[in-house]
Amino acid sequence: MKKDGSVWTWNEPEEPDKVLSKPTKIKGLTNISSITRTDTSLLALDKNGKVWGVDETGKAFAIHYDFKVKKMDGNTQYMLLLTTSGEVYSYGRSVNGKEGKVNHLSGITDISAGYYHSLALSSDGTVWGWGSDKYEEAGAPATSSGGMVYKPVQAKIGTDVYLNGELFQSMYAAVETPKTVQLPIKAIATALGAKFEIHLVEGSLNHYTLNYDNRTITILPNETQYVITSADSSGERVVQIPEPINNYSGATTMPFEVLRGLGLNVSWDSEKAMLTIDDADKKDSGS
Repeated sequence: MKKDGSVWTWNEPEEPDKVLSKPTKIKGLTNISSITRTDTSLLALDKNGKVWGVDETGKAFAIHYDFKVKKMDGNTQYMLLLTTSGEVYSYGRSVNGKEGKVNHLSGITDISAGYYHSLALSSDGTVWGWGSDKYEEAGAPATSSGGMVYKPVQAKIGTDVYLNGELFQSMYAAVETPKTVQLPIKAIATALGAKFEIHLVEGSLNHYTLNYDNRTITILPNETQYVITSADSSGERVVQIPEPINNYSGATTMPFEVLRGLGLNVSWDSEKAMLTIDDADKKDSGS
């Protein structure tokens, strides 16, 4: 797209010894303000709020609707349109299988068409997501079976986890639930120098163990308690937890309260969405 509002196209050869084709102007596209694409078409938005498509032959065609568009985005085989009045429309093979106006959204200022999910930013700063949500890419736990969100849900604020004063970084997110904060326990254990293991019996899940600083925690699936044993004391102690071990964002997760059984100082600030985990011995020694 050039500054004069025209759109140009050319072929880029896959072989390095071939030269680029000469750019040619696409007829029928004028006064264009932005361009994007789907798998099947180039999309162009003009300064009058009209969206145009370009077919495989290079011919421009108008996309008909009765509203004015201020922003668009495309991906795979669908497109999102944001109107000047702050409403969102989806056309094509949309992420939730529905075309037309996306209900339950208003005052939207920005949109993003993902491969399997869509996002919208509201004027009050909240983010809304819908579509495939297997790894909570829509921003909150899935509301339907199969990891789907059919009606936009408000994305939760991200939870920051600090380990011994340093921000914990992982591809698996900590997830706030109504009762606790579920942590990607394998990644957390590795960062702490602990050992998390999944134990199978005859190929089926039997129990989990978490070992740290001469302490062993044993948890059974679907149980809201754990058993803790220590190498320097006799007997076992049973401790209650708000939720069982779960699975969020593709990782085995564990309620943060379990870490207290390892002798760690753990605190949760719900207003700041911040969880801090400190090793008391390291903190006291200054290491």
